[in-house]
Amino acid sequence: MKRILAALTAVFTLTSGLTVFAAEPDAPQEPILPPLPSITVDMEGDKKPISPYIYGVNDNYANENYDLVSPKSLRQGGNRTTGYNWETNYSNAGADWEHYNDDYMNMNLPEDIKFLPGAPALNVANIAKERNIGYKATTLQMAGYVAADMGIEGRNPVLEEEAAPSPRWKEVVARKGSDFVLDPDKDDDYVYMDEYVNYLVETLGDSQNGGFNGYLLDNDPALWSETHPRIHPEKTGAKELVDKGIELAGAVKDVDPNAEIIGPVLFGFGAYSNLAEAPDWEDVKGEHEWYVSYYLDQMAQAEEEAGRRLLDVFDVHYYSEAYTGLELNENNQYQTTGHRVSNCPLEDCEECAAERLQIVRTLWDSTYVNNFDEIPNVWDGAVHRGEKSWVNQWLFGFLPVLPRIQSDIEKYYPGTKLGITEYNFGGGNNISGAIAQADALGVFGQQGVYLANLWALTN
Repeated sequence: MKRILAALTAVFTLTSGLTVFAAEPDAPQEPILPPLPSITVDMEGDKKPISPYIYGVNDNYANENYDLVSPKSLRQGGNRTTGYNWETNYSNAGADWEHYNDDYMNMNLPEDIKFLPGAPALNVANIAKERNIGYKATTLQMAGYVAADMGIEGRNPVLEEEAAPSPRWKEVVARKGSDFVLDPDKDDDYVYMDEYVNYLVETLGDSQNGGFNGYLLDNDPALWSETHPRIHPEKTGAKELVDKGIELAGAVKDVDPNAEIIGPVLFGFGAYSNLAEAPDWEDVKGEHEWYVSYYLDQMAQAEEEAGRRLLDVFDVHYYSEAYTGLELNENNQYQTTGHRVSNCPLEDCEECAAERLQIVRTLWDSTYVNNFDEIPNVWDGAVHRGEKSWVNQWLFGFLPVLPRIQSDIEKYYPGTKLGITEYNFGGGNNISGAIAQADALGVFGQQGVYLANLWALTN
């Protein structure tokens, strides 16, 4: 009922301002308003608290758009943050743009903070304060290296032969091991994460007094070798990600014990399942069916050893894998002749709009069955739940995804919160996008999601 009400509210809000005129050119044109929907709310139904932080956005949401919404949480993240050097504000674009080292992350910041260490994070904190946004999180670096410059010899791209370690990079170290300073040494070969957190705490306050509430353990680590091959050319290891997360989380907690650690920031189902085919997955997985449960189990064991919680929010990204125009090839694998629904380039694609109205069900609905009527079922007649995607073909046993993750949290690491710090269903210029967004917010509330942040797309 809550999801239906949310969707109807969104539709009514977006359409109630329309005015329709009668098609009689010679008669007085009286406005004809659409009929108001009849909505009944059952206040005696089951109730549960909803985290206000599910109404959040990422910092790529243009500043002028904050006037259109009232977000309750704000995340600074994205691919650029993996190679970000907080001391100089240099960063690396990775495969997104020719592996550029530059100062892109602080180019358009206010002049009074533009050249301060950690300027992008300071800007996010200022926005949160101005807009009364209650929860803010920033990304820490964990892949191993960050940009050392903003271009050399008249060129910005980092060449393949300049991959880390090389003079174009500074090594990331979780713990400095000596006294912190607020004016970091820009001439040494290292960038210290605990010194960065200390800098933010000294500048803004700790997590309980105006500072950042949460710290993310990097961004999309399963894709480091694809997005940032100059930094981390090899596939990320399943154990590597756990070990790095434990070390960085401990370093953060030493500085700000009450700050929330948000990880492992998995990009999607490919990472949920086996960390995008991590090279050591088969060696370490044991009885775990997918990486989600393995990571939770490992972090729970780390808490026992450390005597304190090192993971507060289990975080994933979610972009529907549904496509239009699916067909089976000669190997009984799906190939698409259409568009991915979440980033369809066509504003008025009716097929994508129709699918978009259904795909949110993959998050929660155990009765959502899609046997692909137009395609023969090739998997021994089994009923597969979910959207039109490869997930339905190969990973249908993990659907619906939010109840499955919550079940694993309860089994392996009770008390861990659930975050979805990037998501988007597309259709930004189509009413189907508004309905999907409203539906998703209802689902987040129903499924006990703690933190959710919309990632702005053009469609």
